[in-house]
Amino acid sequence: MRREKSFFVKFSQVVALLFVFAFSLPDARAADFGKPGTVEYGGSLGFSYEDYSADGFSAYIVRFKLQGYAIPFVSEGFGIGLAPAIDITDPEGADALINFSLALKPEYNMITEGLYPYFGPEIGFFIIDSGGYESVKGMNFGFEAGVKIKINEGSLVRTGFKFQYQKPLNDPYDEMDIIYFLFTLGFSLFN
Repeated sequence: MRREKSFFVKFSQVVALLFVFAFSLPDARAADFGKPGTVEYGGSLGFSYEDYSADGFSAYIVRFKLQGYAIPFVSEGFGIGLAPAIDITDPEGADALINFSLALKPEYNMITEGLYPYFGPEIGFFIIDSGGYESVKGMNFGFEAGVKIKINEGSLVRTGFKFQYQKPLNDPYDEMDIIYFLFTLGFSLFN
């Protein structure tokens, strides 16, 4: 139980720092968010906690995802960009796994005044470094939806939920699908 509490304390400190950083930025060049030619770039932190119990056995998995992205808008509210990411999975009683991925990220943003609901898929590839064992490689599919909030001219805070599906393509892992959901919180700039 102590581990869970310390994570939430650290997570809330990161969130507080993001807001302090975002509100202390000078106003960026006024750009029209979501207009063709505008580029959004930033990053997000995702978190999930899974608790399993069956037949007297219980365990948990904590997962963090740090993802960066650059999304140039090609039409009103629609952009296509790239999103590199690092996932750290920490299962109870086992070594942590590090997952590197790169995804193509098309995204649609509903353009309103200061509040931008968004959604979009991701498709790419991943490699899991299993610490001395054979690396797992495969395809990465996902979907994210949430809302972006304009905090000053040129910057946004984003929060949402992400579904992630990873399909390993190398033996002996080709039958092991990886599926998880994440809560995400991020910060981005646009110009």
